[in-house]
Amino acid sequence: MTDFLKTFIGLEVNSENLKIYNSSFITNDYKRRESDILYKDINKNIFYLVEHQSTVSIDMPRRILEYSTELMREIRKTRIETTNPLIVPIVIYTGNKHWNVPTNFSHTQPFNLQYKQFNIKQLYKLIDINEYSTNKLKNIHNKISYMFLIEKCKNHLELAQTLEYIAIHANTSNTKEWVNNLVTYVFAKTLDDTSKSKILKLLYEKEKNENMEDLIERINNNIKLEKKKNIKIGETRGKLETLFSTIKNMLNLNYKDDEIKKCTNATQEQIDQVRKKLK
Repeated sequence: MTDFLKTFIGLEVNSENLKIYNSSFITNDYKRRESDILYKDINKNIFYLVEHQSTVSIDMPRRILEYSTELMREIRKTRIETTNPLIVPIVIYTGNKHWNVPTNFSHTQPFNLQYKQFNIKQLYKLIDINEYSTNKLKNIHNKISYMFLIEKCKNHLELAQTLEYIAIHANTSNTKEWVNNLVTYVFAKTLDDTSKSKILKLLYEKEKNENMEDLIERINNNIKLEKKKNIKIGETRGKLETLFSTIKNMLNLNYKDDEIKKCTNATQEQIDQVRKKLK
């Protein structure tokens, strides 16, 4: 978060002072609202509200105003504050269409010079990844820029190539662990086995004490276990379908429940389940 605020917003914030805040609050229409990310500077009465948008929202100026107002209301309910908090709303936009929505609520109101002082000036900072070229993001070298690079990928090949680039330039153990988790878990079903192995080799090839062969073997074993698990699930589903079909036929022939249990080893719950479907 501190890297993000410094790189993309231009704000210097001490990471030790930032804490995740309870982001759930209730809006006036009694619907639960939860922001994507909400941080508080514990030494200042400042909140950083981060919203992620993959589509253009014409209501964003009003929504930001509403979120900020509701957040202040909730904070005042639970905390004794002499002043309202300062809220820094940030919208990260990762869609393809041009963002043509005002970033200041006052720009959505009628303008009249005589009433200018009454316009509500609620701003939000827009981070549009379309304004950042791939080369520019590659030169930043932090998790946020890497995530934006991933967002820009249009297909599996681009994703694999981007993760290869990130793996090569991952210089901290924290970033390496993050990339490892992306490959092993987040994109486990998106990337093919060859791509996974290549990315992990690039990630750890500079590590002197890392036994790469053992690591790759563990990854491959996990992949195999996942495949076996899916096969077993398929086999179990097939057996259940056969069992239910047999129960259905026996019920149609007016067999009693005890007779069905004896012939099929079915449970009473399974028999009742099939019976309900027949009604």
